[in-house]
Amino acid sequence: MKRAVIRADAGINIGSGHVMRCLTLADALASEGFDICFICRPQTGDLITLISDRGYRVEALSTQSETPDSHLAHSAWLYGGHVLDAQETQVIIDREQPTLLVVDHYGIDQRWFDALTQCPSLVIALDDLADRKLPCDLLVDPTVGRSTDKYKKLLPTQAEALVGAKYCLLRNEFLQWREPSLQRRQRVTDIERIVVSLGGVDATNVTATVLTELERSNLASGCQIDILVGSAYPHIQALQRQINQSRFSVSVAVAVNNVAERLAHADLAIGAAGSSAWERCCLGVPTLMCVLAENQAAIAAVLEDRQAAILVHCRGSVEVGRPLQSVLVHYIEQPHYLALLSQNAANLVDGRGTVRVIEAIKGVL
Repeated sequence: MKRAVIRADAGINIGSGHVMRCLTLADALASEGFDICFICRPQTGDLITLISDRGYRVEALSTQSETPDSHLAHSAWLYGGHVLDAQETQVIIDREQPTLLVVDHYGIDQRWFDALTQCPSLVIALDDLADRKLPCDLLVDPTVGRSTDKYKKLLPTQAEALVGAKYCLLRNEFLQWREPSLQRRQRVTDIERIVVSLGGVDATNVTATVLTELERSNLASGCQIDILVGSAYPHIQALQRQINQSRFSVSVAVAVNNVAERLAHADLAIGAAGSSAWERCCLGVPTLMCVLAENQAAIAAVLEDRQAAILVHCRGSVEVGRPLQSVLVHYIEQPHYLALLSQNAANLVDGRGTVRVIEAIKGVL
């Protein structure tokens, strides 16, 4: 049987996006007959239980504290350092004997690969920073407008780089809901339902701030607010207390498996500028977008430049873009402007990125 091992982490600092997009790739590889094994470092918010619940084996590395390392901007995210991480990963690689290795981690670069004693025949790297050397055979970077030139000095000469929004790794549900969602946009004349989705962790609780801003806005009290949070979200009890006092009809859902359906029925989304931005683009959901971490800034800037989302800020988010409250007022009073955001977003991401990535993998196996 063909085997794949996936090295990716989630956590309070790291967020959930790396593991979530690896789960999407894992589903696609499994449908091609691969046996999948995840390799993860245990930490708060690690999503190891979620990975297991999705039917995949997880090999947990040793528990380590954050290790200061200035070599990379995100070196400390590797917890324990690159040598220990590579050594522990090597033990699992030797046991699994995989056909391919998938790496999705901002703390991994050339040094980590050099510390491996033996590597699978095919290495795939998922990235969106383009800030370090990655000795892989296939690189996937779904950043809108990203050029392969950005990786010329970072990849081996024989490596293939799949860059741009056409390679966004989205679950099949987004492709299935794309057309119904886009058709629905044509009938929207007012903002009656808003989805708030600020990442799987949201450590600074921007979700609560956004709800407060909505309460202060001129949004009609009949509006429905659908809040989506991940299983690692640490403020659920405080949020529930806040919801109980809201003038809106507010629901909160934790780690749901029908995100595409919920987004498809929304008139507006307020969301993070992480990997979930591509999901909203695919469905043409007009979005007010917050940057929750510095590594999201590039994605946010490109989407605003393409008029595919509006960049906003509020307490707890990175202070880029316009104040959320002023933008809310503008679009509540003139909702017809949302149609342009929807069209531009949908034109960027067609929902077939996962299919293209799998075809590329099959082409080099």
